[in-house]
Amino acid sequence: MPVDDYESLGYVNMRLGNIFRNSYIENNEPIERYRKAFNYYSLSGNKKYQQTCLGVIGALYRNLHRDSAYIYKYGY
Repeated sequence: MPVDDYESLGYVNMRLGNIFRNSYIENNEPIERYRKAFNYYSLSGNKKYQQTCLGVIGALYRNLHRDSAYIYKYGY
């Protein structure tokens, strides 16, 4: 895959985020994958999938019961 095919790279990372999100392992990997996907979709200019990634990231933070001040202070 070409390194400048941001649409495909975003898609791959978003789907990997889905796989990690649906697994029973509790770690930050789904959030990191969706962040990567968001960055690639930002580079490609795809607003629809940027919003999708941000929505899923927000839902993951809510599911982990993390306070936004804690995330701001400690970065995770």
